[in-house]
Amino acid sequence: MKDDDIVANEDHVSCFTPSLAKLYFSPLIVRALKLSLPFILCATYLLFLKYIYLTDNFNQHAGLMLLYFLPPAGKETIIPLGIASGFSWYLMAVSITVLDVLSCMFMVWNFDLICKAPVFGGWTAACVRGGTKLLKRFPWIARVSELGLGLFVMLPFQGSGGIASSVLGKMLGLPSWNIAIAVSVGSFLGSVLLAFGVYSAEQYFKINPILLFGGAAIIVTIIFIYNHFSKKEKEIENS
Repeated sequence: MKDDDIVANEDHVSCFTPSLAKLYFSPLIVRALKLSLPFILCATYLLFLKYIYLTDNFNQHAGLMLLYFLPPAGKETIIPLGIASGFSWYLMAVSITVLDVLSCMFMVWNFDLICKAPVFGGWTAACVRGGTKLLKRFPWIARVSELGLGLFVMLPFQGSGGIASSVLGKMLGLPSWNIAIAVSVGSFLGSVLLAFGVYSAEQYFKINPILLFGGAAIIVTIIFIYNHFSKKEKEIENS
């Protein structure tokens, strides 16, 4: 090989490699991955359920997963309802954990865009206001930072899921990975404890999960209605 050819090849490599680096790590590619990866992982989990694990009643389980994102539903209502519908307690715990983790990933990776979005921006602002009230009521959450966030996610009530918890973690000034780890661990432990508790109540104490679901749904609905009208009254007083 001639020396001129070697020099030409070296120039080609030196020019080509930085171009690839710019492509792989460009802000546009990174942003596209941050926006799409949670949905890709969610679709992968759903495909696993549909074609491998739940071949018969996948639609019912997928409906429960979708219902989890609609207020005032939360893990305290969806898990008992899922177990009452015949799904195993560990499947319900894993599914709720997956939803919390993936929604947390989407929130912490794209928080800047979500705050500017027309619909989600207003919703995020409402979460921030709710988080401010929560921190005033429970200041220990801020003092123990990641541990407090994880304990908050463990609590089985509305607003402790992956989305609202991510906003709370941002308010605490926690790094994105710390928020993701706290939400993942808290959601897993909370979902497993709740699901196994409902399963144990059914198996050992012969308590119908429908009763647990009904009781939880009534309590959550009362709290939701109370918070709604309290907010309206404060708006009227301030106007």
